[in-house]
Amino acid sequence: MRPLIVAQSKVESGNYSSDLFKRSNNAFGMKNASRRDQLGSPEAGTDYRKYSSLSESIQDFVLYLNAVKFPTVFDVSSYVRELKKRGYFESSQSDYIKAMESWM
Repeated sequence: MRPLIVAQSKVESGNYSSDLFKRSNNAFGMKNASRRDQLGSPEAGTDYRKYSSLSESIQDFVLYLNAVKFPTVFDVSSYVRELKKRGYFESSQSDYIKAMESWM
């Protein structure tokens, strides 16, 4: 699953160039959660998390996957389908698949 998570971090952060990533090392657009343990800290004045490093951002995303009981999958389509079922993104599944595949 590691290549899928890396590709997703690139999709979500614009290949690590988004303002959120530059400010807060937040590679997944993670917001403050009320129902699970999280790493990092609240980013001042926003609903987003701030991380000390990309590694901490990835570790927190893995905590999210565990909290939502994400199954182990090995292909882009299955991974995206599972993310969509959990309401992780708003765009169409086909657009998200294309974006993920561009980073695989």
